[in-house]
Amino acid sequence: MDGDGDLDALTARFHKPILGRTKKQLVWLENPHQGFVDGWEQHVIADDGPDISFALVTLSAGGREYDCVVVGEFFSQRTAIYWTESEDFTWTDASLVRSRVINAEAGQVFDVLVGDFNSDGQVEFMASEYSTDLKEGQVTVYFFPEDFRCVWRWW
Repeated sequence: MDGDGDLDALTARFHKPILGRTKKQLVWLENPHQGFVDGWEQHVIADDGPDISFALVTLSAGGREYDCVVVGEFFSQRTAIYWTESEDFTWTDASLVRSRVINAEAGQVFDVLVGDFNSDGQVEFMASEYSTDLKEGQVTVYFFPEDFRCVWRWW
């Protein structure tokens, strides 16, 4: 995440109090180069969004590559994508982190997976979703557009 060659960690977390709003975050844990002795510094990449599931993918747009995080938001009931506009491809400057909601009506998203599910040579992502309105679940495949920062489609 910070480009220093050490293996960092990425996690989605939430806290659902008995009363009040659920707090949700996507957090990068920075490897301090000293093992697990003193703990790892936490960097919040996104507040009030990602909470349970995510998948990493590298996508091209506008003549460059982006390391992206595709997320399922269980409590917000949507799917989204996060990326950084950092020139060195790191996530160290939170002001350069961008996001886009992909599907604002996805339902409760339990998991997201990235892969070439239709064997066309292009990666897609799949989300397992549950609609609380319809009381039914489904799996949706989302196709990455030429510029993932723009319009999306899914089946």
